[in-house]
Amino acid sequence: MILKIIFVCISFLLVRPVFADTLTLKTWQGVLLPEEMSYIQPVSAEDNEGIIKYLRTVAMGNVAQREILGIWYQFPIENTSTDADTLYFESLYQYDTFWFFSHGPRGLAAADTTGYWTNPFYRLFPEHPFIGSVILPPGKSMVYFGSGIYGENTNYFNVRFHDKTSIYTLIYKEKQTIGIQMLINTLSLGFMAFIFLFFLLYALLVRESIYISYAIYLFFALAFCITMWNDLPSQAQVWSNYLFQYRYLLNETMVAWMFAAYVIFTDRLLTIAQQSPWFGKILKIQALVLFLYGLWHMIFKMNWWYPEIIEASYFYFRIIFMPNYVIMLILILVKIRSPLKVFFMLASISLLLGVVASIMVDLMAEVWVVNGSIIHPGALLQIGIIFETIFFSLALGYKNKLIYDQRDQHKRQYIDQLKENNRLIVHEKLTLENKVAEAKTEILEKQAQIEARKIALLQAEFENKIQELTIQSLEAQMNPHFLFNGLSAVRDLVMKNRNDEATKYINTFALLLRNSLNNNRKQSISLQEEIQDTVHYLQIEKLRFGSSFKFSIVVDPDVDINDIDVPPKLLQPIAENCIKHGLRHSKENKKKIQINVCRIPDGVHIFIEDNGIGLVASRKINEANQPEITHLGLKLLTERLVIFNQQHDIKISMGIEEIINQQMDLTGTRVSFMIVIPAAMVPLKPVEG
Repeated sequence: MILKIIFVCISFLLVRPVFADTLTLKTWQGVLLPEEMSYIQPVSAEDNEGIIKYLRTVAMGNVAQREILGIWYQFPIENTSTDADTLYFESLYQYDTFWFFSHGPRGLAAADTTGYWTNPFYRLFPEHPFIGSVILPPGKSMVYFGSGIYGENTNYFNVRFHDKTSIYTLIYKEKQTIGIQMLINTLSLGFMAFIFLFFLLYALLVRESIYISYAIYLFFALAFCITMWNDLPSQAQVWSNYLFQYRYLLNETMVAWMFAAYVIFTDRLLTIAQQSPWFGKILKIQALVLFLYGLWHMIFKMNWWYPEIIEASYFYFRIIFMPNYVIMLILILVKIRSPLKVFFMLASISLLLGVVASIMVDLMAEVWVVNGSIIHPGALLQIGIIFETIFFSLALGYKNKLIYDQRDQHKRQYIDQLKENNRLIVHEKLTLENKVAEAKTEILEKQAQIEARKIALLQAEFENKIQELTIQSLEAQMNPHFLFNGLSAVRDLVMKNRNDEATKYINTFALLLRNSLNNNRKQSISLQEEIQDTVHYLQIEKLRFGSSFKFSIVVDPDVDINDIDVPPKLLQPIAENCIKHGLRHSKENKKKIQINVCRIPDGVHIFIEDNGIGLVASRKINEANQPEITHLGLKLLTERLVIFNQQHDIKISMGIEEIINQQMDLTGTRVSFMIVIPAAMVPLKPVEG
């Protein structure tokens, strides 16, 4: 901007005002005044037909083949220099389309045009549609000019002529008067374009209706601002002039569609249809009417149908829409509840103030002059739209904040609930351990009392413990039937006065339960601990079966089971399945379970074998009695192994098969575990029972 001012000032000092010296025409300070142009006369009928014929048969670039008004004006002018010179002209009414021709020694020649309806790229000053030029050859010439059909019924008093100095002075003064207007237009269009692109991309990412409707509203608001009267810098103004006819055709359509999108976005933002269905239907009808009005306006303008109706529609549309708009705001203020209503009202008031201010300026003075700068009414409306979009953007930001705050609150509540659940679990486990320890102490103390009283007390205590341990076994992941049967067996020993045996098995049972509670809280235990728990379990089961049940556990001397980690409850559930599904239904007099731990090149192989009825027979019995829980224990164990393998370097796989001897007779079932470990193991002596 500073460089342009310096350039104009230097041109004032260095450029010789050739117009006054070389053109024979009366001037005053380089400008032809209307009262001094009495020699401008309408052209003769013959010349008029020649000009019209010329325009209709010869393409003029920016003029093309338009219809021409039948009245043209002419005046003589003489260029006394030996070189061509330039006559500049100014259209005082910028919407007029003036065409200029010169008729010199070489005949009729097209010169230039003015007005928004012509192509600015063919003009000497493309930023200024009201300025044109006529190149005059040496000697006398006749200048013709007339207005196109797209202009009003104008005459030559709407045209002023300039030399080079005065035309640049005019351009400089014109730039000084549009400084504030240019600032408002540039910032408004730039801000609107940025906000639109931002929310368009955001809407494409989140794919929510509220952001999609807001992006659509911003698009129409930006398009409406573009169709207004805008003063923009450099090439932006040239393109704005070039698109004038589209701006003219789409201005009212963009207003209607902007408010239609505004109504839809309002419904989404404040959830109006959810709170008041009848109000939501009214808003949908209003949006549809606005859309149809904009479509009707665009079609009629494009075809130049009924211009008087189109002109009247501007006034009646605003008379009808503005009261409806105010009533909508009042209903929202009274009936709709939303934390975003404050932002919405501020946005709507900003838009309303912009509309009222632009209408008042347009009615009173057409422009608002501030310290010599001209501000058009559309600039005030753009300011209102800018503040409206700011408040709407703040509303959407606040809406996101409320959603995030609600999510954070739910997360905190969920975490607090998890902490409380863990605290209760730990508390219940500790309580259970204490109760088991207390039960063991009480049983040992009762043995020293009188036999009759001890039996009676023990019977009552065991009845209570059976019920309590049956419930607690769910958390200890043990079979309640096993607990009940074991405790019943102990009770029978007490009743038979076999107190030493009862004490032994109570100690074994308590040790098994305590280890189970402790190990269940661990991700892994040593193979030694797992074998020990399995021994305790089998010892208790042996109490029930008596001498008809035998078990043995043999560990390869090359295996150090203390250094091998396995998940809790790896072997004990398999031993329990052997007894429950295999040995219990077996007709063998001697029921037995054999557990072998063997060293292999890449780890350890564990075999658990029984001489029961086998897999097929067991499945038939189980499916007939309890089909809904058949194989549930094996399925849970398989899932636990998958999780264990993902979390540890040691990899464990399980297999199950029936044992067939050389005579092809079924002799039992074998479950095997393949444990792949990274290092060698050390021996453990075999354990038998």
